[in-house]
Amino acid sequence: MKKFEDVKKALEKVLKIIHKNRSKFKPIVINPRNLINAEKLEQAAGNHFFDDNYKDIGITEKEGHIIRTYFFISGYERGKDYIIDLHKHFPEFIDDEDPKYLKEVNKERRRQNLEPIVL
Repeated sequence: MKKFEDVKKALEKVLKIIHKNRSKFKPIVINPRNLINAEKLEQAAGNHFFDDNYKDIGITEKEGHIIRTYFFISGYERGKDYIIDLHKHFPEFIDDEDPKYLKEVNKERRRQNLEPIVL
């Protein structure tokens, strides 16, 4: 099971690169405002951005797979805890979440008997 500590260093490398040059991130998700937030990173993981484009974002293929696995596990088994992790550990890189997205996440978290995410 991948935990945040397993991906923290690789995610930091990725976030620094895409924060510096957001065009590396733009074609992966529908993102007209070019945001870097948990929702867009989740979509990117689902689209294999981290494991298919690892060379462009400064990580190894293995790190890309680990990041993708982290988003998958955290999303489905832990109520999208990556939202909390990203905003807590990388506030300088992570943009605000769409309130509609957080509302849907918290709705699902309630079904899983988890505390709502409040940023």
